[in-house]
Amino acid sequence: MGEIAEPEIDDALALIDQGERRRIERRRGRECAAAWALLAAGLDDEELATEFLLAGGVVAVLGERRLPDPDALELIEEEPDVRADPCESLAFAIDECDLWSIAEGFEADGRLAAIPDELDDDAYDARWHDVLAAAAADLETRWHRDRLELLVGRLRERLPIESHPVASAVLADACERFRSDTVFRRRLAALLLSDMLDHVRDVHVRASLAA
Repeated sequence: MGEIAEPEIDDALALIDQGERRRIERRRGRECAAAWALLAAGLDDEELATEFLLAGGVVAVLGERRLPDPDALELIEEEPDVRADPCESLAFAIDECDLWSIAEGFEADGRLAAIPDELDDDAYDARWHDVLAAAAADLETRWHRDRLELLVGRLRERLPIESHPVASAVLADACERFRSDTVFRRRLAALLLSDMLDHVRDVHVRASLAA
């Protein structure tokens, strides 16, 4: 998804009144208490964690209204290796923040951090993917399943994109695969959760700079 300017986020955050902020805070405690605790502990600042939570929601609302990231479309269009995996292609075209929260990213990151370092590269890679898939399955709710179906459906409605005919064809096929293949759906959710790890690392960097 294309970059969203920081002023857009700030302007949208300013529209969230105190009543809505309190409602979101109550829901975070009920619906993702463990993941929220990891986020707050990772930042060591509950107020800052709340701002990240709200900003993540704002980014999701703003971002999902846009076409796929032009860079992602270009990558699918030009790289045969990317096009060879329709699930990865579809993951490139969907913003992970539209499905997963930063708190859920922290939960997945915590599980991955527990993988023993002494494993050889192949064993570590296999364990990493197994742990990620298990995290996605554990964190997934009916809301996530319905949400992902909505996001894929919205993408399908925007196709074809005239400037990227090859990518459009690949993504259209992937959207059809998503509709009929449960394993494909689960892998797509896991790939998008793995993309949240970049945001977790960004939170850690920002928190260290703010300290």
